[in-house]
Amino acid sequence: TSLSEISSKYKIQLIGNSGGSVATTPETKAVSFASAFSQHWDLKYNPWNVKAKRKLPTWRSVLNSCLPAFWSVALLKRLLTTTPILEWVPEMEMLLVVLESYTLPTVCAVIMATSRRETESVAMAAILAACACRKTIVGGLLVGFLVATLEEHLLYMCLLQWNLPA
Repeated sequence: TSLSEISSKYKIQLIGNSGGSVATTPETKAVSFASAFSQHWDLKYNPWNVKAKRKLPTWRSVLNSCLPAFWSVALLKRLLTTTPILEWVPEMEMLLVVLESYTLPTVCAVIMATSRRETESVAMAAILAACACRKTIVGGLLVGFLVATLEEHLLYMCLLQWNLPA
């Protein structure tokens, strides 16, 4: 790369990683740079051992946030089953199965996960993890909580311990 050419030409020591990918977030860059400086200066760096108290969302606030999705699913299901819409929608049974089985657990997982940690990777991971929670809203809430908790630790492990690019 051009940075490596310049550093070799002018005998400059580069610290850390200079690049990134399309999916690199400001947080991963900051962790990467801080880790590189701590290694260069022989300091210990543990970003996941933060002493600050985080305010956890209550189950009630998360379920209140999910209420519009509950109403929408109930109204849409009622609309699909009581109106003569069968001519318009060829796979109505499949649509009802998706509404009943996957919509509410996915919404609950995403709202729970993003109420703890607001990043795109958490929302995407919550959507993927909620696919395992068929027909269970409590499962969606637990998966969202676990995704938000584990995502941060796994991110730091990938960056700092396994030297994987984020």
